[in-house]
Amino acid sequence: MKKFTVTLTDDLFARLEALKLYYGYSTRSEIVEKALNELIKKHSSNDVFRYYLSEARNRLKAKEEK
Repeated sequence: MKKFTVTLTDDLFARLEALKLYYGYSTRSEIVEKALNELIKKHSSNDVFRYYLSEARNRLKAKEEK
């Protein structure tokens, strides 16, 4: 698992908090994970997306090997 920092506008942060409350999640990271998983699922059958995913995995693997 990786940890990272993100900067959000006040409005986007409020929407994130609203989604957290709406779905009953206890942490913001849970709702971010849900949103990302839904977006990824939407594009997972797209060949271009799968190409970029493969490239991203290769780059991350190369970084770890250094």
